[in-house]
Amino acid sequence: MKSPITLYIHQLPGQPQRAITCDMSDWPATYGALLGTITVEVEWPEIEANPTALLIERYEQQIEQEQVQHTERVGELKARIQTLLCIEYQTPEADQ
Repeated sequence: MKSPITLYIHQLPGQPQRAITCDMSDWPATYGALLGTITVEVEWPEIEANPTALLIERYEQQIEQEQVQHTERVGELKARIQTLLCIEYQTPEADQ
């Protein structure tokens, strides 16, 4: 398979030029000045894989992450409830 790819050429003073696949000119302190772009054509062998199965696997991972985050958040809220239930109200006379 063949595909054209745009490379963004960045350079910091005193360092070699770097070809990056995305424009990083919003971060000049890290990537340097954007000197220009070039387009190159690359060729690679087709990868034999089932994209449907890979997407399902990724979605299942996301479900697990969401469940963990949800469980943590519910635990935090339950802890807040318990803290509120444990607070004792004392009348001003009891403090003296």
